[in-house]
This record gives sequence, structure tokens and C-alpha cells, in this order.
Amino acid sequence: MQTNYDNGILTISPEGRIDTNNANDIQNALDSILSGYPSDDVIMNFEAVDYISSAGLRIMLKLRRAKPGLKIVDVQPVVYEVFETTGFTEMMNVVKGYRQVNLDNCEIIGEGSNGIVYRQDSETVVKVYKDHNSLADIKRERELARTALIKGIPTAISFDIVKYKGQLASVFELLNAKSISKKLMADSSDENIDRYAQVFVDVLNTIHASVDDGHVTPDQKETALGWVEYIKDSLPEDKYEKLHRMMQDIPESDHILHGDYHTNNVLIQEDGEPVLIDMDTLSHGDPIFEWGSIYNAYLGFSATDHSIVESFLKIDYDTAQRFYTRVVEKYWNNADDKVIEDACMKAMLMGDIRLLRRTLKRMGDTEEGRALAEHYRSEILMLLDEVDDFRLGAAQ
Repeated sequence: MQTNYDNGILTISPEGRIDTNNANDIQNALDSILSGYPSDDVIMNFEAVDYISSAGLRIMLKLRRAKPGLKIVDVQPVVYEVFETTGFTEMMNVVKGYRQVNLDNCEIIGEGSNGIVYRQDSETVVKVYKDHNSLADIKRERELARTALIKGIPTAISFDIVKYKGQLASVFELLNAKSISKKLMADSSDENIDRYAQVFVDVLNTIHASVDDGHVTPDQKETALGWVEYIKDSLPEDKYEKLHRMMQDIPESDHILHGDYHTNNVLIQEDGEPVLIDMDTLSHGDPIFEWGSIYNAYLGFSATDHSIVESFLKIDYDTAQRFYTRVVEKYWNNADDKVIEDACMKAMLMGDIRLLRRTLKRMGDTEEGRALAEHYRSEILMLLDEVDDFRLGAAQ
């Protein structure tokens, strides 16, 4: 039984089985260890424990009476099930452990701000989260994916949590699929762009047709009002007031938004059916918020450096422009030029608001940051002279 004492915290790591055959020996060993470390903060690390019987559970009960702050961590799934079935997870702090996976030679099929998505095999992908403290985010994304699936949105099913190189990850079912980005990278002909723009729009319409009447997802309008407040000092007072009013006037909506909708996150299965991934950005609100995000993915992020879209979506800027234009035309069903131009300006304005806030927050008072912020600020001011609200023309 290994022990570690650090900063007043005693960690004890048993191994193998804890049952009637060794219960007395383990109890005696614990008593000896505890007598040598006068600590109230005790952690039992169960990473190497593969079985526990009722005799072992009684040992944990006795230990908890002596050390009320006891934590039992990294519990293997089969052992955790025993703790959960017997009600121990409700009596004490028991944290489930996760199996380790090796993704070293696996293809990366997508990357976002929160994680990297690997193809593990022909049936599964694994999203590895970048934040070490990501368990709450994983559980939230799993719940959001479940909500989307119930609403009829074609998303991958998450069925396990694992670890890769110390990072938590979520395993999703995926049947031999490739992202639209990869499809376009292999063939950017007008015919292929037209084909996948239609798929992209069909999935987008499915998302926006779904309603989050229980408000499991956050309200995107509240988030966007925060963006406007953040950039307030960068705008003339009258322009800020107009922008704030325009944002306030966006109708309340329960319709689901993906929030990070681009061709890396729409995958095509071998049978031609699309699957949507990266559900951690799901929210509800008016489609204008989604269009601001879509504009940024294809044009906004790359406005001053066209290579960005290639490193992000793996398609060149020209292909990105052509694809975005075709998506807009299909979404509005080839409406007249004025409707489409109006929609594009409003999407650009919503995207620039987010990008200005992002630039100010992340790049601060640097030469590059000032130049980029001024670019987005100038575009916002120009667009505010052209548009008076965020209402989108109805799709035909």
C-alpha cells in the first residue's frame, strides 16, 4: 500500500482486491499509516483497486467515521459501480476514474477552442479537452448532446469518458465519417461545393427548427449583450447606444443554435448521412447569432490573414469564400440580391462584434492587437451606417 504526504494531505493507494481474505491486513495497515500522519485530509486513490467486497466497504465506512473529509478518487468503473449501487456515493465523496486510451497515431479530424477530436477507429471518435479541469464541461456537453439527439438533431452519441496523456476526453460513436472540410479539401469544384453547401444548410435548418423549451442551453442574447458592453469604450457613444439597442431589440427565441457551426463540425458518414459534433457551444436564440459565428469561421477570422482559414478549416480562402456564398444563397433559397446582401452585412456585424471583443480580451494593448482591433472597429462603424437592426429576411 503506497502512501504520499504533501501539504497536509495524506494519499493512500491500495492495490488489487479488498475482500474478506485481506480485510484484516488492510485495516491494520491503515491504522498504522494513520497513526503516523496526524492529518484530517485523507485521500484513498483506488486507481489500482480492481475489486471491493462488503468487507472492504466496511473498512471505508470506518475510515470515514475517523476522517469525515475522506475522498476516494480514481475509482475504476467496475468498483465505482459497487460504491454507487450500495449508496456509498451518496454518503461520501467518491470520484470515478477513467480508462486510459492511446491516440498517438490517430487522425485529428477537428479542433476547436475547447478540445481536439481524434478518430480512434472506424466507429468512434475521441474529443480530448484542453482544460485539465474539464469534467464539468464534459458532463455538460454530454447533456447538451443528449438534448440535441432527443430534439432530432443528427449528433454523435457520447457513451464513455476516458483519459489521454492525463487529459479527460469524451468518446463518441461515429460510423466511418469525414468532415465536410476534408471533402472540400479533396475536391473544391463548383459541383462539390454546391453539394456540400446543401448538406450544410439542411443540417443548419434542422438545428434551427428545434426548440429548447426547457432552456437547458444558455441564452445567446445575454452572451451577445456582454460582447457589446465589453467593446463599449472602443466606440463613439452614439454608435454604442445604437448597437446596444439593436442587440436588445433582437426577438427572444427558444430555437436551438449550435454556436460553432462550420465544416469541421459537420461530418458525413459512409452512407451519406451527416453527423454534427462539438455540442459544448449549444445555446438558444435568434439565428442571427449563428450567422455571425458562421461568417467568422469562413471570412471574419481570416479578414487580415487569409492563411488562418486554411490552418483552421484546412481549406483555402478562395474555397471558403465560395462555400460561404453558396451556403448563404441556399439558406435564403436564392432570394433577391438585396435580401442576401442585407443578411450578409448583419452576419458580418454580429461576427465583428465578437471578434473585436475577442481581440481586446486576448491580445490587449499590443501592436498586433491594436491593428486588428482597429480593423474590426472600422468595419463595425461602417456597418452601423448601413443597417438599423438585426432582423434577417425570411428564408424563401
